Amino acid sequence: MATALHKQLLAASAFVALVLGAAVVGGVLPGAKPAVPPQRARPVREAPTPPPRGDGVIQGRVVAWDDTPVAGVEVSATLSLPGKSLSALPCEGKSPNTLLSSPNCRGAPRRRLTGLIEQGLGAAPVVARTTSSADGTFSLTGLPDGAIALWALDARGAGVAPHVEAGATGLKLVLGRSATLSGRVVDEANRPLQDASVTLFLAEHSRYFEATTDKQGRFSLGPLPDGNYGLVAQHPDLLPAYESLSSLQDLDDDVVLHAPRRLVGQVRDGEHPVADAEVVATGTGHSTRTSGDGRFILEDMPSGDHELTASTSRKRGHARVKLEEGYPEAAVDIELEPLVSFSGTVKDPKGNPIPDAVVEVEGPDEEKTLTDTQGRFTFEALSPGDYKVTVRAEGYADRRFPNVAPARTPTRDWVLKPTVRIRGVLVDTEGRPVPKAIVQLSESVMDEDEDDKPWLSPPEEDGNDEPGPMGGPIDAHESRVHQFRADENGRFAFERAAPGRFALRVDSDPYMPLHTLVDAPATGLRLVLHPGARVKGNVVDAQGMPLAEVKLSLRTGPDETEVIAPTTSDEHGRFALGGIPPGHYILRARFDQGAPHGTTLPIEVLGTETVEAVVRLDTGLSVSGIIMDESNRPIPHVRIEATSAKGTYEPQEGDSPSSSPAITDEQGRFTVRHLRPGPCELAIDIPGHELSRVRAAGTDSTGEQSPLVVPAGSTDVTLTFRYIGGVRGRLVREDGTPITYFSIDTYEHRDPQGAFQLDLQRPGPTQLAISAPERTPILLREVEVAPGQVKDLGDIVMKARQPLRGRVTHARTGDPIEGAWVSRLRADSGDELLGFGRDLKSSAVTGHDGSFEMDGVEADGLVLEVSHDQFPTHRQPIGAGDTWLDIRMMPGARLLGTVTDSEGHPVETSLQLLTDSPELPGYDLSSVYDVSPIQVSDGRYDIDGIDPGTYLVVPTPVTSPGKTPIRFKPQTVVLALGSRHVLDFHEQRGNSRLTLLLSNGGPTTPDDERVTLDDRVLVEGDLPLPEYEIRLQNARGALEVPLDEDRGNPASASASGLSAGRYTYFVLGTRGRDDKVAHREVVDVGPGEDIVRRIQPRWTSIVARPPRIIREPCRTRCSFDGWDPEPDGPEGQ
Repeated sequence: MATALHKQLLAASAFVALVLGAAVVGGVLPGAKPAVPPQRARPVREAPTPPPRGDGVIQGRVVAWDDTPVAGVEVSATLSLPGKSLSALPCEGKSPNTLLSSPNCRGAPRRRLTGLIEQGLGAAPVVARTTSSADGTFSLTGLPDGAIALWALDARGAGVAPHVEAGATGLKLVLGRSATLSGRVVDEANRPLQDASVTLFLAEHSRYFEATTDKQGRFSLGPLPDGNYGLVAQHPDLLPAYESLSSLQDLDDDVVLHAPRRLVGQVRDGEHPVADAEVVATGTGHSTRTSGDGRFILEDMPSGDHELTASTSRKRGHARVKLEEGYPEAAVDIELEPLVSFSGTVKDPKGNPIPDAVVEVEGPDEEKTLTDTQGRFTFEALSPGDYKVTVRAEGYADRRFPNVAPARTPTRDWVLKPTVRIRGVLVDTEGRPVPKAIVQLSESVMDEDEDDKPWLSPPEEDGNDEPGPMGGPIDAHESRVHQFRADENGRFAFERAAPGRFALRVDSDPYMPLHTLVDAPATGLRLVLHPGARVKGNVVDAQGMPLAEVKLSLRTGPDETEVIAPTTSDEHGRFALGGIPPGHYILRARFDQGAPHGTTLPIEVLGTETVEAVVRLDTGLSVSGIIMDESNRPIPHVRIEATSAKGTYEPQEGDSPSSSPAITDEQGRFTVRHLRPGPCELAIDIPGHELSRVRAAGTDSTGEQSPLVVPAGSTDVTLTFRYIGGVRGRLVREDGTPITYFSIDTYEHRDPQGAFQLDLQRPGPTQLAISAPERTPILLREVEVAPGQVKDLGDIVMKARQPLRGRVTHARTGDPIEGAWVSRLRADSGDELLGFGRDLKSSAVTGHDGSFEMDGVEADGLVLEVSHDQFPTHRQPIGAGDTWLDIRMMPGARLLGTVTDSEGHPVETSLQLLTDSPELPGYDLSSVYDVSPIQVSDGRYDIDGIDPGTYLVVPTPVTSPGKTPIRFKPQTVVLALGSRHVLDFHEQRGNSRLTLLLSNGGPTTPDDERVTLDDRVLVEGDLPLPEYEIRLQNARGALEVPLDEDRGNPASASASGLSAGRYTYFVLGTRGRDDKVAHREVVDVGPGEDIVRRIQPRWTSIVARPPRIIREPCRTRCSFDGWDPEPDGPEGQ
């Protein structure tokens, strides 16, 4: 393993050198910004070399899906050339074990792939070609040794066998359903590109299929077998485009070729420019060096996000920059920082060094190294920052360390715990290795009582047949690997953290699954796989038509959960189950389209024979009809999805029905199938339309029903849709030239004339958020559209990009206010602006001179909201043409005073300011919004910056053990901007007593009217009954008068030592099961009175708390109605 890792590291280093050496080197940054994108040098296309020849022969037969021979089919062989073809070149970089042709090969290697195709390189050439004879047979001669793929291409079908050895005989090439890839290549303005070159290649074998676009930019390739393909389109002066296609049906949109762009900038060390620094775009491999003034240019850059790294021998810096479509370039500065070293050791628990351990760091930089014979590792030059460090070695469990900072901890020593190994080889009964089998090993040690049941579930295929760990890019020696694909020689390997007994399972068609137990460590296992029987056949519906995507599996009995050899029927309804041991089975078929459908079939297996079976599955009824508009014109190409209503079948465990889809034809007709008898639900979404009428099964109704339900089996469904309306227009610059690329409501549009037409999603007024590169965004609000009509907005002139600038100052002194948060909001709702396609800067923080800058927007009804911790929030309207705003913030109110006891001594306590809203005057405590504590120190308090409004100021009572609490009378104050108020509080004492006795119904009261008493609250003042109980609790915390300690009778309450004044008594209870109710009683108490009040309650319903909706605006740490702010730190991010 050490040797392999050394090779990977050396290969990765060589690849970096290759990419950097091939990159375009920029020159000195010019003084003026280019008006047009830079021209791109087109690579020279090399002449193709003749394919190699040999003396190999491949013979076989071309058959249809039912095994009948097919004559007249072109059969060809292609060869993946080592070191030359895309499918024989490594991706390198971060994925050295991935092929360059794989869709998983991304980043800088992708640029190498497109470069090879532009030069006419990288293909797997055709080395032989023939045509199948009358009996479907074919023979290909003159074949060289190597990785050969066989292709059968015909209008009747297509097929490919990507891994065939020269000399093979008796091969069977099955014609599957062929596909044709058609599309269009356009530029950024949506103009069709003529004579663009389009290259298509299979990901696992890079034979090139090439086409040239016509005048409309269209191309077509096929017929071809479906599969995973890569597509590259290229045109002079434009960057090539790559598309990954998991199916030939996936190319839904035009292929857009972009103009080359450039990144410009400067590398600095503090205030000093840095010359001859290397600048690399890590995602693409573009590189250059800085000029004498530290400036650089990266040419031929694609649009998108880019990470740049600038380096010298001792310093390094990183930056992120976005190249937006429509902008010819973007500028970025990179600040260098001193590099740090990072070193340490890797040892085992006994202190012995572990050589050849891999130490990998991921953070600002991504590097890896190997430990030496003493277990030491060193990274000489890392950028400062936090890293995730992974340490791994063969025979030891991996360890991962997050948040390692070499600048703070330059040395680290780690200990790896040894693992035990389970290694072996798989062979057949004749001793031949069984390649590519899937081996599973339990992750944990088996318990003693599990020894007689070493069963593991059938494996889950991951679509990758490469040897090694399955389920993702995991290292083979990680103890968490539980599924492994054996190599070409049948070898497999696992590691576990501790010795013990483990369950092992092997699956490989056509062999029977092998279940066994292994005692780890075990390094010489030799497991023999025995051939099993095969069950193959077809799945058809009640009319005998083949059914695809039917899930099939064998079980040993109707109630058994053990699944054997699961599979899925193909497009022709065919299936095959291999490696079946002798016995009696139940073949279970499940089809969940439209509704759950299923059937079972008994199967008997005697030996290693092939059992043929036809599975007939009744998939229910269909629904047919037509979709039209209100002028009775059919609407084609509409997708309909149908699902049987849940009441039409008995749900069972494992049911996961999907919808049954259909597309209307040119006459608007459709048929959805596989529905259970009874009602079914139809889902239809036609942009810009709403359902207005439904006719089905003799009924005629409006389209207001949701969901749309019709009887399964209906053949006369007529669905009429009404056009809601739309808007159209044209975007132009101030000189009248069209804007060809723009966004409306976040959706991108391209049109050579700048034209657009949008369908409304719902009736009524609409708004349009329009943005375009280098233009000031426009917000069109309340655009009225007549029902069923398209409103023409004409030419919409977008002005050159203009920022909104301003300055925030103190209204009285004129001093600048630094650190104020400035946000642009809607005046009516306080919401931020949304819907623009590009990132819109709608907020800023003022600098030391009080200035700010954000993106300008052409719109009415906007305000700037300015907040600062020393000033009340300020709002100022923005005019549609405003480019500069002077904002003068008025200081808030100031409130000060003293708090003393009855003898005039200062009291240490706190005050609470109660108000219903920071923005509205008045303090209706039934809707208490804010409770702000003010500390009283040495009997004095002083607070400023208070928002205007009416407040109730409540001192907190002071309690001491064994002493009577010191209480104060709340006071009301009206505060205005810039005002100053003094409020002094003195201890209030009283000798009055209040007793409250409650009558809570009688024996004749119905049970559902009886009230169970929950709580009682006495507060100072005349308070209304709040709508929500939680708001009463807010007021209670500030104003509650303590009751005498007598809880024996919940229907009575008393309070002593009261001062004269008005009090409000609340009684809370529950009526019936869960109806929260409250009674409010107001009592006036005079000096020295002893009042007894008998209360006949009048219960009023009360809600526990308001709906949990966070109110806007809220752009910092917020807490409303019981919602807590997110915690600080990584856990809350």
